[in-house]
Amino acid sequence: MEIDLSNKSINLLKALASPVRIQIIEFLSKREMNIQELSEHLNLSKSIVSSHVKKLEAAQIVETRRIPGKNGVQKISLLRVNYLGINFPNRKQSAYSHYDMALPIGHYVDYNVSPVCGLSTTKKYIGHFDDPKYFMDPERVNAGILWFSKGFVEYKVPNLLKRSETI
Repeated sequence: MEIDLSNKSINLLKALASPVRIQIIEFLSKREMNIQELSEHLNLSKSIVSSHVKKLEAAQIVETRRIPGKNGVQKISLLRVNYLGINFPNRKQSAYSHYDMALPIGHYVDYNVSPVCGLSTTKKYIGHFDDPKYFMDPERVNAGILWFSKGFVEYKVPNLLKRSETI
């Protein structure tokens, strides 16, 4: 049996929300039983067991048949399903949506650094060591590393999200 997770499936889910009804399902998975047998296995009164079986019948998990017995007609309960799948609604958006933005090291917009400081590409130094004015050298956009003992570099990150998207 497969169900959709919706208001229509609430009764079925409620029927499964009882330890006694789970035990009834376990017993009926082994063999068909009448209310008397279930009552003895569960150590509960026949009226309580009958009430639980009715809830399982309403959820279409258990089926009850009437068959001739010693003293008239007896109700035999049997398990109607052997599998239950729950289909969750499709997500409208990814649970972990994200947006990546990478800025090269040399694409800062402001700085205030003090020696010891410097910049370098992967192949050569940019300017001279310990001279903060080289932090404005046009080649800084190719920097692969920068260092300073005191100060800051400031980056401005563009917000490229669409108007309909939120952070």
